[in-house]
Amino acid sequence: MKDKLRDSALHVLDAGMDPFVLDVWRTGTERQWATLLRWLDESGLALYFLARVRELGAAAHLPLSMLDALESRQYENRQRAAAASSELVRAYRALTMAGVDFLLLKGFSLVPAACPDPALRHQLDIDLMIESRQASQALGALVTLGYDLVAVSRDTWELKTPSSELPSRKDMYKVHSQRSLELHLVTTAAFAQMRAEGELITIEGTCIPVLSAVSRLFGQAEHIAAHMMSEWIRSSWLLEFRNVVHFHAEDDLFWEVAKTYRNRDVQLLYFLGTATAITRTLFPSFPEIPLLRAAEAALPQAQQHWIAEYGRKAMMASFPGTKLYLLQPATTRQFRRRRLLPLRLPPSPVVASDRTPAARWRGLRTFCAYAVARAVFHLREGARFLWEAQQWRRSSARTLRASAGTAPDQIQVIL
Repeated sequence: MKDKLRDSALHVLDAGMDPFVLDVWRTGTERQWATLLRWLDESGLALYFLARVRELGAAAHLPLSMLDALESRQYENRQRAAAASSELVRAYRALTMAGVDFLLLKGFSLVPAACPDPALRHQLDIDLMIESRQASQALGALVTLGYDLVAVSRDTWELKTPSSELPSRKDMYKVHSQRSLELHLVTTAAFAQMRAEGELITIEGTCIPVLSAVSRLFGQAEHIAAHMMSEWIRSSWLLEFRNVVHFHAEDDLFWEVAKTYRNRDVQLLYFLGTATAITRTLFPSFPEIPLLRAAEAALPQAQQHWIAEYGRKAMMASFPGTKLYLLQPATTRQFRRRRLLPLRLPPSPVVASDRTPAARWRGLRTFCAYAVARAVFHLREGARFLWEAQQWRRSSARTLRASAGTAPDQIQVIL
C-alpha cells in the first residue's frame, strides 16, 4: 500500500485524478498517509502535490489531517522562501561591493519555467557561479555575512553560518538560523561566455544575473545526472526538469538554440539523455521533443537497461536512499568498493556557533548520532547491493545476449 500511495501521488502530479487514485486514497490508513507525507517531504514534492490537488479541485478527497499538514507546510515555506530571497539580495550586495561578479544557479532562477511560485520549492541553499580567480574575494565578502567555509570539493566551496544542531523534520519548512551557500568555480573564459548569454531576474527590486534559459535546462540535466551517481536524488528535481520541458515545448527557437549548445561539450548530450530517461520513469507524460529523444536513444545500452530496471525504484526510495546507483555501468570497481563501505567518518553536518563546552557537547552529540545513522545505512544498503548485484548481472547477461549476442565474458562483473 505504501508504494500504491506513492504511485498515486506521482500519477496526480503527472496525469491528474482518475478512479485508480480515488480507490487508493479511500483505502489508505492514517499510518500509510503519514508515511506518504514523510516521503513527499523528503522528495521535495509535498507542496507541488498540494498545488496540483488544489488545481484539480480534489482537496476534499484527501484525509483532513493530510490536508492540514500540507497547508501548514505551505505557510511555513512561504516565509522560508521570503527569507531565502532576502538572503540572496544580501549576498548580491556584499559580493558586488567586493567587486565579485556571479550568476545565480538553480533556486529562484527556475521560476516560472520549473515552478510557478518559489514558495512551492523547498530550497536548501543558494548556489552561485563565480570565476575561480575571485574565489578568495567572494569568501571574504561572505564571511562578513556570518558564513564559514566548511567544505571544498573540486570546484565547489560550501559555506554555512554556525549552528550546533540539525533542524528536525518537523521544522524543515521553517526559517532556520543556519544558512547555506555554495560557490561553484569556473574559468574566466567560461564565466564570461555564460554571463554574456545570461539574463536578469528581479528579486525584491534587485536585478540578479542568471544563466540563459537553455543553459538552465542543461544545468538541470547535469545536476540530475550527477546525483544519479549518489545515494539520494530528490524526485522534485525530475518534476522541475519535466516542467521546464513542458514550458518550452512549443518554442522552436529554444530547441534550435539547445542543439547548438550540445555541440560545445559531448557530455551535455549524455546529461540530457540521462535526465530525460530517468524523468520519464516517474512522469510518463514527458513531452516528445526530438532533441531529447535523440539524446535518450544515444545513451549506452547498459545505462538504458539500468534506468529501465532500477530507475523508478531508486527515485522512489526513502531518504537517505540506496546503493543501487553503484550498479550503473559508468561506475568503476574502485569507485564501487570505496562507496560500498566508506572507511572514513562523514563530515560533520553542523558548524558550532560558539566554543563553549555546552555548544561543543551539542555539536558532538549531533555528529555522533549522524555518524551512527550513516553506519547503519551503509551496512543495510551494502547488504542489499550485494544481493541486487547478482540479480543485475544475470539480467544484464540476458539482455545483452538477446540484443547483440554478447558473450558472457563481456558482461561487466560488479564486484
